[in-house]
Amino acid sequence: MFPTLTDEISFYQKSRKMLGTLIAGGSKIQLKVPLEKLSMSAAASCVPSDGKPSPMVSIQGVSRDGLEKLIALFNSNHSQPTDYVYLALINSFDMFVVTGRLNVVVQFVHFIRQHCATPGTDQSSIPFAQRKHMVNISYVNSSIVTHCALQQNSVDWIGKLDDKKNWSYNCGDTQEIPSVMVNGIDISSGINLDEMVARVLFTDLFDWPKTLKGADATHIVDFSPGGFSAFARLARGIVDGSGINIISCSSLLAHKIRLLGSKADLFQRDIRS
Repeated sequence: MFPTLTDEISFYQKSRKMLGTLIAGGSKIQLKVPLEKLSMSAAASCVPSDGKPSPMVSIQGVSRDGLEKLIALFNSNHSQPTDYVYLALINSFDMFVVTGRLNVVVQFVHFIRQHCATPGTDQSSIPFAQRKHMVNISYVNSSIVTHCALQQNSVDWIGKLDDKKNWSYNCGDTQEIPSVMVNGIDISSGINLDEMVARVLFTDLFDWPKTLKGADATHIVDFSPGGFSAFARLARGIVDGSGINIISCSSLLAHKIRLLGSKADLFQRDIRS
């Protein structure tokens, strides 16, 4: 929603709406699908190199089509949507995040290890057509389940709350909306902004390359913790060569090799330099 800002007053008005939606939405996400305890059987299948088990896991090294086939095969062995896993984030052409209930995600990782190979596995004696995908698996540092159908009821809930709290984006102060792509959707195309925000927060598969490559911007500012190891590095890999500068607010010094700016760059008189 930041591209819709027109002056300082609109900044404060829309920030209040966005923060209210994000705080309430984050709480609703955890209430709808609370973090469960890891079962003994699931814990026994964990591999330490994958990191601490969480409801989100990063899978790198397989195409989207290949991963969706594996997800469909895994889900076909279960009858309830609460026992499914879901493709939640697209970070690049071969890097994705899968989500679901904690124990289900751990089961899915075990399933992936049975159907894929780990880096360094020698498959030279196996016919090319029969070789397994070689994937890197790592759990995401997250305690929530979102960007999936398990949060469908939350979309209606946040919509009603936005109306009650006057947090709606479909009001007079957003009439002149610039053409900005969010998850492949042009927010100036007359869509229901409240529904779009709710779906992006709760249920929609989010495509970072589609969003960032469609940004008509000179800078992308990363407010997340983690410095250059988190979103800033992901964004740099997506927009590299486009002339867009990446600034990480949680980093005190710039990263000269990866051309990533730090918090100090936000205070330059001429930020375009």
